[in-house]
Amino acid sequence: MSRPNASAKGLRESLTGLAEMRKTSSLPMLLTLIEERDANGQADSLNGLGQLLAEQPAAELKKVRERIEDLSAKGKAAQTRQLGYATWIVADGSGDAAFLSASKSKESLRDLLAAVPSITDAKLRGGLYDAVRSLMFELP
Repeated sequence: MSRPNASAKGLRESLTGLAEMRKTSSLPMLLTLIEERDANGQADSLNGLGQLLAEQPAAELKKVRERIEDLSAKGKAAQTRQLGYATWIVADGSGDAAFLSASKSKESLRDLLAAVPSITDAKLRGGLYDAVRSLMFELP
């Protein structure tokens, strides 16, 4: 699970097996792995885990929204914070709460803006246009 170039299929299978061994569901286990990688300075191995997180249904992500918010606010690595913001926006179906939270600092806004291209839902990503456009020329 820590190999940077592991396939999504291999990671998915490994995650399922690990979650079964630890008697938990896949999503909380996935978040735990992401949090551990971030805490240990292993952000380079987050790509595959982030891909698995992006595959989760919004309804499931809402159940762990607090942990997702923590990734965006407290992640050590920019990649972790960006993953948190992208996932938060998907969970909410809107960027309103994430933008409000990120507006507290320029670094947070940079992380949020860097996260926008990783949102795979084109309609959701397009709905962020007005908020992103207002930041194109100057950060508050």
